[in-house]
Amino acid sequence: MSKSFRDSEGRQWDVEVDVVTIKRVRDSLGVNLLELATEESKLPERFNDPVFCVDVLYTLCRDQADKRNVSDEKFGRSLTIDAIEEASDALMEGVIDFFRRDVRAAYRKVLDATRKVRAAHAKKLTEAMEAPDFDRMLEAKIENLLHPENSLMRSSNDVINLQESPASNQTDTPTQS
Repeated sequence: MSKSFRDSEGRQWDVEVDVVTIKRVRDSLGVNLLELATEESKLPERFNDPVFCVDVLYTLCRDQADKRNVSDEKFGRSLTIDAIEEASDALMEGVIDFFRRDVRAAYRKVLDATRKVRAAHAKKLTEAMEAPDFDRMLEAKIENLLHPENSLMRSSNDVINLQESPASNQTDTPTQS
């Protein structure tokens, strides 16, 4: 079954996951795409690396790239992070559709749950960035990175002020009163 994505040039690429393309990826890159669906697989983590992901995608789309005279380098340059994410989803859909009907539904639920978690994280990030204090907090963090000496001076001044506060200057102790 074929899934699609678009690159930054507007070209549509069809991700074909079948025996031929699974073998091609395994032979070219030493990667068994069917491991994506196993619990102990490290492949999902590897797909967080955009270079690895683009290599797999190019291998899957090589016949189309050859017909269009698109080298692996041109292919890679045409994939923004958003396009890579769309392509990764197409790849996951293709791998899921390759499996037998009786297990396909379970894998689809995992993929859907992954998408929900990703969307929830994106929503939380957006909400955090829209919070009233976010800009001020961000500017303070950048200031501390650019001028760490100011951060140290503020910290030592806080300690000095704490030691010199009226409450800390009381010489009477509870037993002396």
